[in-house]
Amino acid sequence: MKLVPQQPGAREIKVKLMLSGGHAAMLVLPLEHPLLGQLFQTIAASAGGGATPPSTLFQIPVEGGRASLAFASHQLIGVVTDPALLLRSETESTPASPQIIRHPLVQLDNFLSVDELRSLRDTVISSQSGFQSSRTSEVTASVDGSYFRAHTDQGKSAIDATRQLTYVYYFNREPKGFTGGELRVYDDELRNGKYSSTDTFQVVEPRNNSIVFFNAAIMHEVMQVHVPSQEFADSRFTVNGWVHRT
Repeated sequence: MKLVPQQPGAREIKVKLMLSGGHAAMLVLPLEHPLLGQLFQTIAASAGGGATPPSTLFQIPVEGGRASLAFASHQLIGVVTDPALLLRSETESTPASPQIIRHPLVQLDNFLSVDELRSLRDTVISSQSGFQSSRTSEVTASVDGSYFRAHTDQGKSAIDATRQLTYVYYFNREPKGFTGGELRVYDDELRNGKYSSTDTFQVVEPRNNSIVFFNAAIMHEVMQVHVPSQEFADSRFTVNGWVHRT
């Protein structure tokens, strides 16, 4: 028999013994004290419905050991504990903890050559007038205050449903003119054969000239971007896209 406290971290248990004749006694015992198990075993034996077990004598020190409480086991009617204790047999299995799934992702640095990076960056910055406010696009400029709430890239439409991998390529002007904009890729919890997102995650830094790949079905979000200069050229720039399954 195992006693499991319902208050995590509890080390001491307040025990109220309810005895026949309306009597009661209060004790404080360490969780590991064998007397706790003996008291519960006595209650369990009395409630078993079989033959009445032979009575035994309890002698419990009280008042710091200056006195003792003695009573026969058949006089014990109930035990009240604070915090609550769950009685579990040694062979009873405990509920399985949920399995946390950390999905693989890949971030590659120095993805483009120096000349390719410079050409892309200059072209995008010079095209500021062509940018429009939108949720997603092939090329994005995350200006001051931009963010993207948690979502997945696999939707219900015929096109979105075939997205297998999401990729995000990061580039920016040097020296870097923004902070924030990290990508959070959330873990999943496997419970009873079903997946659900958790509060834990991996963080991907938006490093200049790097690209990240991850499963399009995974929950992810972009943290808020801060651009102190308020200049478009200091934005967090990305090229976004998906690899589709056939």
